[in-house]
Amino acid sequence: MIDFIVAIGIFIAVAAACAMVEAAIEMLILDGRAIGRSPGRAITQLLFGLAWVTYNVMMTTGGWQATLGKRLCGIYVMQANGSKMSRGAAIGRHFARMLSEFLLGIGHVMAAFTKQKRALHDMICDTRVVHGKL
Repeated sequence: MIDFIVAIGIFIAVAAACAMVEAAIEMLILDGRAIGRSPGRAITQLLFGLAWVTYNVMMTTGGWQATLGKRLCGIYVMQANGSKMSRGAAIGRHFARMLSEFLLGIGHVMAAFTKQKRALHDMICDTRVVHGKL
């Protein structure tokens, strides 16, 4: 839930900045001719996506090894061998998590039925979520 609130905050900040970029593109480059089909909208979505990936990667590979929501729950993410996750693994896990969500959440539900309690994206990226202190 905390990660969702952080995502909303990131979205609002990026959307506000991108709305200004979108308006500038329409006014300066397109002379107002592309109202409703502006490339600024795509830029907004791209920047939000990059901000969300950056948040996840920096938080899970940083000193906390967890996003704010995971940290508040007392859990963190690591490689299956116990080492700190690399940025490449964190990026892969972020996009693999999209697959878990795309499958109607089944990738997440799998954690309840596996011996090591790993979700689909953890299996794909050889990571695990651990409860306790670092």
